[in-house]
Amino acid sequence: MGSRNLFVLAFAMLAAFPFVCKSFVRAITVMLVMYFLMDQVSFQILGGTFRIYFFFSITIIIFLSNYWIDIFKSPIMRAMVVWVAVGVLLSLLCDEPVSSLVSFISTILQMLSGFAIYLLLISGLIDLSKLDKLFTVILFVMFGFGIVQLGIYRVAGIGLGLNPVVAAGQLSAGQIPSLRYEGNALGKLLGWGILFCIPPLINTENPHKKKYKYLLAFLLLFLIISLTRTVLYSLAITTGFAICWYTYRNKGFNFIKTLLFLAFLLVVTILLIQFNVIQLGDYSLYKLQHMFLGAEEASQDGSAGYRLESMKQGFTIWFSSLKNTLMGVGYARATADLSSVGGLTDAEVGGCDLISIGVSFGVIGLILYLRILWKTFGAGLKTILKTPNGSMRQIWSERALLAVMYYLVLQSLAGSMLVPEFWMTFGIMGYTAYDHYITN
Repeated sequence: MGSRNLFVLAFAMLAAFPFVCKSFVRAITVMLVMYFLMDQVSFQILGGTFRIYFFFSITIIIFLSNYWIDIFKSPIMRAMVVWVAVGVLLSLLCDEPVSSLVSFISTILQMLSGFAIYLLLISGLIDLSKLDKLFTVILFVMFGFGIVQLGIYRVAGIGLGLNPVVAAGQLSAGQIPSLRYEGNALGKLLGWGILFCIPPLINTENPHKKKYKYLLAFLLLFLIISLTRTVLYSLAITTGFAICWYTYRNKGFNFIKTLLFLAFLLVVTILLIQFNVIQLGDYSLYKLQHMFLGAEEASQDGSAGYRLESMKQGFTIWFSSLKNTLMGVGYARATADLSSVGGLTDAEVGGCDLISIGVSFGVIGLILYLRILWKTFGAGLKTILKTPNGSMRQIWSERALLAVMYYLVLQSLAGSMLVPEFWMTFGIMGYTAYDHYITN
């Protein structure tokens, strides 16, 4: 079946989905779960990769068109709209407008998950408590499937997953993709999941602490087994920020208890690895043994060396002219020869999201993108300080606050724009801040 026919069929099925369900709310719940469980399902249209959950977002947004005006009532959502609008304009002004625009549309489709979750919350079809339960279940499912996936591969050599060939390749390298398209994408979700657990553990008013302790233990174990250094670096820096934040909030003692619990889990995991109770893949073991490298060693270290060279080439192109510096060269249009570090002769450069955005849309685009993070961070601070302790709104606002710091570091080292929970964070924070301002 051609890509165009597949596109039409998939959209028709999803558009009809709410009608064939007994309950629209039940349909929405299924869709939210599918955001995470169908990450591997994708196909090519016009040279771009389109994931099946893009259509879930489109379907939700279409059915909630009565609430579109509410998008412009949230500073965070407005900042996202402005960035998209300017990105489209800059794409049209670059030397390769069609290619740039097609590439940017793929990112816009990723962003729709943030708009969809915002509209669902604004409409009242789901609430924060329901969302909390859904995300908890999803994270447990990711862990459970990943462990089963690893066990079956170790015993039978079979790559269990929606794409068995890709799963087998990832597992043989020591990475567990679970229900994600590759191990690093899962690692970013695991880091986000660990931060997801911290606010409810810090707030003594929360009556459901035990499930978050179990979830935190499982996620940390999973992250060590399928090691992603950039996620660990980002979590370490975010933890430093969290220490300052919770000390300011007079919850430093509660956070220290959580850190001690994490340290205990980490020691136990390392001992299990040391005594071969848990066996790491060669790739994960290598990265664990080379967590911190000198500058010269890092430049020769596999993926890290490739990323550093890609950053260097990205900077060179970005500042090669005044036009490129201010407006960029077009989305995903900057390429260079990276064959010396294991890449292609015509590879896309950037190495991390912030440089990729800078070289694509220049200083203008980067400032407007950082404005989204800044608006989210500021809204989180205000909402947390003015909402009751232990409330679901405060817990989700703290999650968003920690996530913004986590993503800011992660995007300085690698990328995170191609996972749905990244954009969902902005949609949730857009709602919690909007809801707070409206009710107050």
